[in-house]
Amino acid sequence: MGLKAEWYNHFYESKEILTTYSWYEGLSKLKSRNNIDFSNKKVLEIGSGAGEFLSTVHAETVVGIDISSSGLRLAKSRMSEAFFVQAKAEQIPFLDDTFDIIVCCEVLEHVDSMSKVIAEMRRLLRPNGMLFISFPNYLNPIYTGVRWLAKIFRRPNWISLQIVDRYLFYFSMMKRFKNAGFDKVAAKGTCYSHHKIPVIKIFNRFEPLMDSIGLQFLSFHPVILFRKTI
Repeated sequence: MGLKAEWYNHFYESKEILTTYSWYEGLSKLKSRNNIDFSNKKVLEIGSGAGEFLSTVHAETVVGIDISSSGLRLAKSRMSEAFFVQAKAEQIPFLDDTFDIIVCCEVLEHVDSMSKVIAEMRRLLRPNGMLFISFPNYLNPIYTGVRWLAKIFRRPNWISLQIVDRYLFYFSMMKRFKNAGFDKVAAKGTCYSHHKIPVIKIFNRFEPLMDSIGLQFLSFHPVILFRKTI
């Protein structure tokens, strides 16, 4: 798997494994709002990491892929009944139209080829299959400002960057998925502030209001639900 796999092995061996993330919480709310039942479905998570999300899923079949053997070991220790595979997101070893639901949270900014990953997700989804994605959205002014300040003042501890960490933007991502053969169903904004600046965490209290007036595009971790077009 190369240098990237080694980097992520160290990442999972050294990091504190959390049980919840804002994007997974947002995904759960989006799932409930749209009455999506996982129970009789085949579910795949791309970039399953330490299994934080999949350990909460009750489905007919649960599959996770990741390039990190350390992350996969942690995931397997949390849920022995799931099936985990070490693979790159650009080349996933399953047949066409295998899964009903695919989850891909905070992964697309780290892959080598986003176009190939999106094509793989479409290939693997059954007709009308559902796709949940999230990504860091640099239309959020707070995070964009912190990232630039961290670079200017050489303070990498202000923001946690990974081995590949590109800038992504809400509207260009929506266009990319539409062109790839996905219809947007719904969106949920999460994380309107910055977790390392306590004084502005108050903005997160307005998350329901921001969602209700359609400002998900200003959140740093928007969660989007797509349906594969036929």
